[in-house]
Amino acid sequence: MDVRQLAPSLLALGEYYQAIQREIAPDAPQVALKMRATSHGSFEVHLELGQSLWEQVRDLFTSDDAQTVANIVTIGGSVIALLKYAASKAHKIFRKDDGSVEIEIDDSTIVTIPAEAVEASQSVDVRHSIRDVVEPLRHEGIEQIRLTSETAADEVIITAADLPAFEVPPLDDQIVLDELQERVLSIQNIAFKDGNKWKFSDGSGNVFTAAVRDEAFLAEIERNEVRFAKHDALRVMLHVRQANTADGLKSEYEVESVIEHIRAARQLPLPFDEA
Repeated sequence: MDVRQLAPSLLALGEYYQAIQREIAPDAPQVALKMRATSHGSFEVHLELGQSLWEQVRDLFTSDDAQTVANIVTIGGSVIALLKYAASKAHKIFRKDDGSVEIEIDDSTIVTIPAEAVEASQSVDVRHSIRDVVEPLRHEGIEQIRLTSETAADEVIITAADLPAFEVPPLDDQIVLDELQERVLSIQNIAFKDGNKWKFSDGSGNVFTAAVRDEAFLAEIERNEVRFAKHDALRVMLHVRQANTADGLKSEYEVESVIEHIRAARQLPLPFDEA
């Protein structure tokens, strides 16, 4: 295999197990993949916990870390199995009350996927990394990727036919705020062309663009019945929509209606007594 194809896959495999660890054992020392030469032209890849010398001496008396690695490997294999089965129309999948999944392969065989693997399979980091692990299967001459372990009874085999199972679907935006707010906004820039957004400031340094949907107000502008000057503001009903996306929190604004056009102060008051 060309090293340019192998290296990214190995890096992704390390990221895959680290992503699974973040899901099931975030407090354990970070796992890492290490390569060991076994003979000329051959090597093995081992999953190990990154530890200090003191931690290594301490853990001579406990098997907790060995069990952590075994669990990560087992969950990693279960995630792959779940994705493969879920992509196949030939299997029935049932979600149980404890969070685990039962996959009915045929009339006599049922495979149970632990809840930890179900949760890990929904992680964006896990899905992106395992997709990159299997990427070499897209190249001619590479027929399968085989993952074996001393701690897991079954080996995991992935072929080119399984590639669609590891595609990462687009992440749906999660709406976290969707409401109308009465706000006073300073006008920074006006867009007279249909469809263009105006630029506003809320007075606290937050500058944003928003579409103005008040047709009556726009018609007044069209008829030159409304004129603007520097530092004018609008009292509006502002539609604020915020969503968690794959790229982080995003906000969108729309002015649903204009309540008042607040003109900038242009005259100084005089200290007259009330009559």
